[in-house]
Amino acid sequence: MRSNSLSTVPASAGGVKALATATVFSNFTYEGNVSVGAVGNAGLLFRVSKPDIGADAYCGYYFGINAAADQLEFGWASNSWHSIINVPLAIGTNTFYHLKVQALGSHLRLFVTDTNTPLVDLYDNNFSGGMLGVRDYCADGNQSFSSYANLTAGELATTTAEIPTAWYPFEGNALDASGNGNDGVITGSVTYPAGKLGAQAIQFSGSAGNYDTIPRSVSNHFTIAFWVKTTAAGGSGQWYNGKGLVDGEMAGVANDFGITLTGTNAAFGVGNPDTTITTTSGISDGVWHHVTATRDAASGQMNLFLDGNLQATTTGPTGTKGASTNLRIGVLRTLVAGTFLAGAIDDVQIFSRVFSAGQVPSLMNHAPTLAPIFDTSIAAGRILNVTNSSTDPDAPAQSSTYSLPAAPAGATINAASGLLVWRPAAAQAGMTYPFSVRVADNGTPSLSATQSFNVFVATISKPNLDLLSLSGGMFQFRVGGDSGPDYVIESANNLGSLTAWLPLATNLSSAPPFMWSDASSSNFAQRFYRVRLSP
Repeated sequence: MRSNSLSTVPASAGGVKALATATVFSNFTYEGNVSVGAVGNAGLLFRVSKPDIGADAYCGYYFGINAAADQLEFGWASNSWHSIINVPLAIGTNTFYHLKVQALGSHLRLFVTDTNTPLVDLYDNNFSGGMLGVRDYCADGNQSFSSYANLTAGELATTTAEIPTAWYPFEGNALDASGNGNDGVITGSVTYPAGKLGAQAIQFSGSAGNYDTIPRSVSNHFTIAFWVKTTAAGGSGQWYNGKGLVDGEMAGVANDFGITLTGTNAAFGVGNPDTTITTTSGISDGVWHHVTATRDAASGQMNLFLDGNLQATTTGPTGTKGASTNLRIGVLRTLVAGTFLAGAIDDVQIFSRVFSAGQVPSLMNHAPTLAPIFDTSIAAGRILNVTNSSTDPDAPAQSSTYSLPAAPAGATINAASGLLVWRPAAAQAGMTYPFSVRVADNGTPSLSATQSFNVFVATISKPNLDLLSLSGGMFQFRVGGDSGPDYVIESANNLGSLTAWLPLATNLSSAPPFMWSDASSSNFAQRFYRVRLSP
């Protein structure tokens, strides 16, 4: 287990369970070897919460084997048992079987012995996360024993973007979209016109008394980024003489900081001693510009970026700058007359770390997310379809384009829908092939997310011919083999050259066996036949 810790809940009424209580898994692969006695059942628990004494005293899923009933059992408990599905399966007593669970959201896949092909593949949304463990139940006075070995669990990789300390997309309100509860409070009157990212931005009139107050969520290392559109101009000199963009200015000499509009340029300042840097290009041209300020508390390094490019840098004061009790957007924090902004601000992001120059452009857009993809298997000749799912955090969502950075020969993906299609050839059987799927948005800059998975191509049986007969001048036979590949019937009048083989028919039946007749066989003194698998 992830914490290498199991705890046991005392047995009650013939049942017992053990849980890794220090873990919470949502999307994962969980597997291990399980054996069961002649009476009862044993298996894996997952997404468990609220455990109590008793085999079924918990909330969560159970997947196990039952030798007496010869079946796989899957269901859930909420202090009583609810069966989802039972699958007939020959189960030997006191014999280890490898059980495997893959869980991704509501998609659940259950495997027994064959870890490539699930016996159960379904959707259920009763539980989204919780503990992992094991459980058994016997009804013969504890005479049957269950055993477990080689239990392992691994979380599925996701493409979730880094979560800011605070994030204000201004979609009709000043709420913090990071989930950290750093909501803003609007004072006065503001509007929400069309935004740069998403549907809306926040618009300030420039009149006194109209602004947004947010908690100061950073004070040491930080990155503050946002979009701004204005035609206004601020004062000159130190940052606190300008019009407030995202500001924490305190009166007098203080450990504070802020980003403002000085003249027609963006300015970034840190206090005690007061140090200000400004962009070399103006922003007061009535079009959207992206401003990013970064600060390293240990070195004092201050950087100011405009539209993703570094325009100013210096070494400022070091240490914590936490004098500001809050920050204000659209005005200097001190509410001094003449510092109220006339303009729009969108997508304010605040991080408690320093973004590098190479990372700053990513703040101008929001990357899409791509759902993890399960490893799988398929027989050669059959068609693999993988439906990919992505989401874009912008509102309205940007358009997405799918691609395959890594894939075996013959695999394709629909750039618009993300549907991946592959029909492995017979020559590709017996090997595992890595895939990578990427989805990219149409933002500036374009951002992307990638997921990787593996596909094992199972070997298929050689075709066979039987029931050969000649009747009425017509030769016929039966073709047998695995479903999936194309069956190409070929003939030759001599075996002196490989080029003598000519195709006669392909895919007479979607699933062998099938009969085939050659109506022209009486036209030849001798004729040879073979069946070739394709592709």
